Amino acid sequence: MDSKKRLYDNRLLVGPQSTWKDLKRSVQIGAEFFYGFRKLRHVKKCVTIFGSDGLLTEALENLPQRGDTIEWREFELTVLSATPRQAEFVRIRKRSEPQE
Repeated sequence: MDSKKRLYDNRLLVGPQSTWKDLKRSVQIGAEFFYGFRKLRHVKKCVTIFGSDGLLTEALENLPQRGDTIEWREFELTVLSATPRQAEFVRIRKRSEPQE
């Protein structure tokens, strides 16, 4: 961590600052949100599924690896990248014919 950033964080923990310093920090935080959302607007459609590793591990009966595919309800899930412990990116496609 940058030492300047660490010093700033420590000053926040000391307690309330002057009104102007608090206002300046509020504006900085708002600017950081604005900058972050502007970066995110270029992200294509995506979905985050928390806990999907349990579904993948259970269906595959092992730890997910790149290229593994399962069918779940009317979807096909394909592991695009994985660490030794979990799937990182999973492509979810709606199947053309639902499984009965």
